[in-house]
Amino acid sequence: MFHKATYREDLGWEIEQAVKEQVEALTGLNNEVQARESERLYNDADLQMAGYAAALKVLTSYSVIGGKNMVTEAMAPRIKGKKTFVEELIDFAVQTAVQFLVPVGFDKIEWQKLAPVERFYLKMVEMEYQGNKQLDNYLNFAKAFKVHHFDQLMSDSSKANNARLKLSTEFKGSLMSGDSEITGTPLRALLYAMYEISKNVEIDDVLSHLGENCPNYMANRKLLVKMAQYISDKRNSLKPGKIYRPDIEASSARVLADAIENQRL
Repeated sequence: MFHKATYREDLGWEIEQAVKEQVEALTGLNNEVQARESERLYNDADLQMAGYAAALKVLTSYSVIGGKNMVTEAMAPRIKGKKTFVEELIDFAVQTAVQFLVPVGFDKIEWQKLAPVERFYLKMVEMEYQGNKQLDNYLNFAKAFKVHHFDQLMSDSSKANNARLKLSTEFKGSLMSGDSEITGTPLRALLYAMYEISKNVEIDDVLSHLGENCPNYMANRKLLVKMAQYISDKRNSLKPGKIYRPDIEASSARVLADAIENQRL
């Protein structure tokens, strides 16, 4: 019987190419459909699964990887707290699929500079814009981005089929300190600044606090503007409820983006 073999490094390159081709092909179809003023065919959850499937197709085509027999590895007993070789490869496949889901408005390099929790939050902002409210999707993307406590970012009212992220007005001053994954990130500083704007804090004070709260503020100013504009665009089209006010979120983000961009330094 023929045994197809490869090395771990070569497999990584092959998986990346397969995922890239699959995601770019489906994204291209989305763009063609949207150009005709129709709804997109695939949302990000679909693209993630398609990329993952492409990665698994490559992964399962080999019986020997890095000198290890995959049947033997798949049947190996699990050790608590330690991932098997097969699990490590699957994790790599998931990560590869996710890295190509870069939101419109960001380029790949600056997207990769963001912390995993920032990418998760912004990606789920886009998912909510697309109308996806299933809690399982948040869980799947949290695993893919390796965000361990995504529940800290979720609204207290989230349910299995009606989940959503917290808005800046719900975060208020929480998670600004401590050991949360989002603490100390530019995104957390941005959300707090948006909350201050919603509370009618003077814009000069908001910018002063943002400069204090955001690490490497000067180097991150352009990225802060881009994140604020992105949040404003995505939240602007959502319908508000009695407690859920994405219209206020969109307005605060837009005001903040303009203020940062026009700030005199």
